Amino acid sequence: MSYGTETHTSELKRLGYKYGIAAALLVLNSQFFVPILGAVLYAAASFMPNAAELADSTTDAGYVLFMVYNELASYLLPLLVTGIMFAGEAKRERGVPTFANAEGYKRFFGESLILYITGWFAASCMGMLTSYVSELLNSLFSTPQVHTAFSSQLPMDTMMYVTFEVSTCIVAPVCEELIYRRILLLPLRKYGDFTAAVVTALLFGLSHFNFDQFLYAFAFGFFLAVIAIRSDSVIIPIIFHTINNIIAGITVYLPETFGSETVDAFFASLGGFLETFRAVMLFIAVPAIIAVVLLKLLRLHNNSGIPVKKQLSAILLNPVFLLSVVIILAITVILLWS
Repeated sequence: MSYGTETHTSELKRLGYKYGIAAALLVLNSQFFVPILGAVLYAAASFMPNAAELADSTTDAGYVLFMVYNELASYLLPLLVTGIMFAGEAKRERGVPTFANAEGYKRFFGESLILYITGWFAASCMGMLTSYVSELLNSLFSTPQVHTAFSSQLPMDTMMYVTFEVSTCIVAPVCEELIYRRILLLPLRKYGDFTAAVVTALLFGLSHFNFDQFLYAFAFGFFLAVIAIRSDSVIIPIIFHTINNIIAGITVYLPETFGSETVDAFFASLGGFLETFRAVMLFIAVPAIIAVVLLKLLRLHNNSGIPVKKQLSAILLNPVFLLSVVIILAITVILLWS
């Protein structure tokens, strides 16, 4: 082993502790910062003239406050802390080789689209697997059904739905891509692109604290990371993440009625179109998967000479990282049974 490789290995092990702290941050954020920020916001709202309305999330004003709080609590601390933690690492990452055809990816259509369709299909399969496993465990051991994502945030009228869509389909994708496909992805690219994609996808899946989203988010996050790596841009993953959430928001979380025939008819028509689009995507996914294999789009750079297995073990088997993951999984189980 060369001196350069030994140095890289030592640096990677030290970096593993930072990713362990980043994983611990997920616990800190969900268990401490979220309730504290919620208490502060709702305490401030109690002094408003319409305090009772703001405290009730079934009202328009209360729902807007709830979603604002949700977005702030979910992303403010992770963005700030990870941005500071990895600021120095991002500088060192400059000079990591990019793919020769990166400019082609920045045109949006082409190989990035192929990767997105393949990632969507893989994530959808993982989502179905989660549902089957949940039903099997429920029938064998009477375990609780996996909670539906956003079950406590479902909109009930036009104002609520617009707020929901803006929060989950615009704000969330932008913040999540900046955290996972920019701040956390860049430092690991110095060592290996595959390792960077796997580690950030794992953290992305764990950050949901929800079994019905973990496998889906992991698979989708991996392909978004590959797109970010090969395009050398976070903009394209943001675009695809936003599109994906908009489709889910309209086809899965659309209220039965908005109280207006015109609005109901519009969203029913749009929902039907998107359902058809998803069905067509299933057929497009087959040639997309073939293209990914033939074009070797998942063959990523090893930028350090350290074997991929050794790279992954340096991060994933780091004691701080392991402890954080165990705690996250324990909290996820507790939330499932609560």
